[in-house]
Amino acid sequence: MNSEDFYDSIAEQYDTFFQDEASKEEDAKVKEHLIPLLQWGNKRVLDIGCGTGLLLEMYYIDDYIGIDPSIRMLAQLTKKFEKSIVFKTPFEDFHWLNNRDILISLYGSISYVDPVYFKEYLQHFHGEFYFMFYNDNYKPVTYDKAGNKTEHYNINEYEFDDKWMSGANIYYLNNYLIFTSLEL
Repeated sequence: MNSEDFYDSIAEQYDTFFQDEASKEEDAKVKEHLIPLLQWGNKRVLDIGCGTGLLLEMYYIDDYIGIDPSIRMLAQLTKKFEKSIVFKTPFEDFHWLNNRDILISLYGSISYVDPVYFKEYLQHFHGEFYFMFYNDNYKPVTYDKAGNKTEHYNINEYEFDDKWMSGANIYYLNNYLIFTSLEL
């Protein structure tokens, strides 16, 4: 089972996995981080690996596009946020990136993206960004909460060298490395 099939298989219960206090506290911290990006309206946001719509639960975003390779996760998002614009696609195949002011990817979704494509694109992107990468040797908690083995789990390795990081900030939050244009 690949990760797309895995997320399709758990989409209907996905939100229930993160109702514990630790998850809610982590969400509150991330929401606090995003205030400088999202407090002023009229921003064109791309939510990479949007899943069931956590970002939309945190903030009302007028000009929102969500992308995710899991059609069933997107179905859950559109049940909750009917007017949202979403596309079933991986980041590498989405071609409207220059039409966005802010790129956001929460809780490790960006770790599945091809690092070569990601680095190449980000060098030409002039907007704001907030990405949460999995820390080294961390497996997504979703796999454990869904009672699934992580044998098929595979993410890409990113190296954050000084040349590539120019103008970015790196922070740590629990099992995530946050790579962002923000000073938190």
